[in-house]
Amino acid sequence: MQEMETGCMGGLLLAPVDRSVLFLGKMLANTLFLLFTQLLFIPLCLFFFEIEVRNWLELLMVLFFGTVGFSSLGTLLTAMTSTLRGKEMLLPILIFPLMVPSLLCLVRLTDFIFFGTHSEEVWSWWKLLLC
Repeated sequence: MQEMETGCMGGLLLAPVDRSVLFLGKMLANTLFLLFTQLLFIPLCLFFFEIEVRNWLELLMVLFFGTVGFSSLGTLLTAMTSTLRGKEMLLPILIFPLMVPSLLCLVRLTDFIFFGTHSEEVWSWWKLLLC
């Protein structure tokens, strides 16, 4: 965490708020940054790869829930490993296996949104992503 390196963590911990509020603020900041980046990047990909989206609302929901899941898990694991030695190597090792189910859901759902394949499995992938 950047706050540990710059010394701001002491000030954050002295604030008269619950620690869960600090986590929520950090997670929301990460989520907003990722969503903003996606808003710039995804239209370019759709244009260059000439992909036609069948349902824009469903695509936005998939992107939103995937982003929230990724940023919440990333924020949690970053907070857990911020004081450990070797945190730069430990964080990817921890986050990858925990993100695989979510990434698999995102791939299958976007496959359905873009190409209409595997329509019988869509609800199962939605349930797994929301969990």
